[in-house]
Amino acid sequence: MASFLKILLRIVIVFLLIGALVALVGYIGSYAKTLKQSLIGQPTQSIPNSSYSPQNSTTPSVAVGNTLIPVEVTRDYASIQKGLSGRPYLDQNSGMLFIFPKASIYSFWMPDMNFPIDILWINNGRVVDTDENMSNVFDPANPRYYRPSSPAQFVLEINAGFIRRNNIRIGDPVIFNNI
Repeated sequence: MASFLKILLRIVIVFLLIGALVALVGYIGSYAKTLKQSLIGQPTQSIPNSSYSPQNSTTPSVAVGNTLIPVEVTRDYASIQKGLSGRPYLDQNSGMLFIFPKASIYSFWMPDMNFPIDILWINNGRVVDTDENMSNVFDPANPRYYRPSSPAQFVLEINAGFIRRNNIRIGDPVIFNNI
């Protein structure tokens, strides 16, 4: 009888441990989701709208000075991580806009890129920094990271040479349309 109780007690303990493990995994999953949303979550309400967009267009775009750039918008963690990696090209006068939940010093790198790019770092309706002609050559043993000199909430990737061709400068005003 005592050995039966020992076996029964061990079975109960195993079930309790399994239940505790399942609860712990659920808590960790919930915490990870909350952490991811706080790092990369939805855009803030501070994105301005403007009538600067082309007539009858609902295409998302970014106006930098007098230059209008149609953009693909990335807000979620997976899209931000992937970025332009693996794409064969980016349309000549378009870009990819990364929207972060708050201004910070975000790092970008170039794995699996097939073409060089320029980057505009944007905060509070202004270009706060630029990186030009970022090479698509990637060394996984020594990856190069690109960061702004001051915090940015928005990052715009465009084809290499775009900044120079359009005479874009730090301090230029930025307006978001249909974003």
